[in-house]
Amino acid sequence: MKKAWPRAHKNLAAVMLLFLAVGIAVYAILLRPRVQQVHDMQAQLGDLRKKLRDSGWTLNADNLQALLNENTRKLKGTKQGDSGSGSGSGSGGLEEKARDIIDRATVTFKRHVEDNYTTAGTFIDQAGWLDYQSDFTDIEQWLRGHDVIISEKSFGISQDTTDAETYQLLLHIWTVRELVQLAIEHDLVLAKDRANPIPTPEGRAILASQLRVLPMQAYVLNEDDAAPYLLEFPVAMTLRGTLQDFIGFVSSLQTEEHFLPVTRLELRTENPAFRGSRAGSDGMIRVQNIEVRVVCCSYFRPQEGAPEVKIRKVEEVPRGA
Repeated sequence: MKKAWPRAHKNLAAVMLLFLAVGIAVYAILLRPRVQQVHDMQAQLGDLRKKLRDSGWTLNADNLQALLNENTRKLKGTKQGDSGSGSGSGSGGLEEKARDIIDRATVTFKRHVEDNYTTAGTFIDQAGWLDYQSDFTDIEQWLRGHDVIISEKSFGISQDTTDAETYQLLLHIWTVRELVQLAIEHDLVLAKDRANPIPTPEGRAILASQLRVLPMQAYVLNEDDAAPYLLEFPVAMTLRGTLQDFIGFVSSLQTEEHFLPVTRLELRTENPAFRGSRAGSDGMIRVQNIEVRVVCCSYFRPQEGAPEVKIRKVEEVPRGA
């Protein structure tokens, strides 16, 4: 017959079982996930080290720090008296140059916005539907006065367009006016679209001009940015005139008051046989008149500055792991 355990032994066994249960619970709830996290981080660190070795970058901390300092100077620039500038005057970095470039790209309507709305933010918030309808009516009449006819079918937007922000519609028709004005100043005419006749109240038809507003393009730096840092407003048109006049037109697109660069260009010359052109003494036939389909753009910055570049950071393995 087995002898019963003494009470003290039973109490000791119960305490030991309790400690064992607590130890298992602590491991399962706290330590095991932490150990798994450390293993995952070590695997990521190993992959990162392999990528760094394969990339050819130095793994020496001092060399990397020196490289970081040099690239930071390139990004931020140097101040007057900075020992890394090489001269006492200092110099602007890439960030400053980027701001200058964006300022240059958005100069076309900057003064107009400031004179009428004070700031870009106020313009975005306060540009109203009545402003757009009024401006659209004005530009339609102004274009017609220069024999430039637009039709709702081909122009891309109308007085009743509602699928875009009002300020964006305003910027688009302002862009149209600037480009057509420059074309007129350089004796260029907009070609007519023979496939797009517009009926008139008198019962006859007039041809629409080959002038079209293309969809706005928004530029972001990071995929999850809440708002773009730059908007592009392209306008397509087909121009006719001499090559010399067209060269003058292109030159006028980028001045202190304008930045309306060409992003697409298709050029065709007239048929020499149609004009009865003859070869010159050098045997060459020279054609003066051309037809050009060109896309030009204006730019607008909705907010000051540019969003920060987001860099994905790799978690460090906990000390002592």
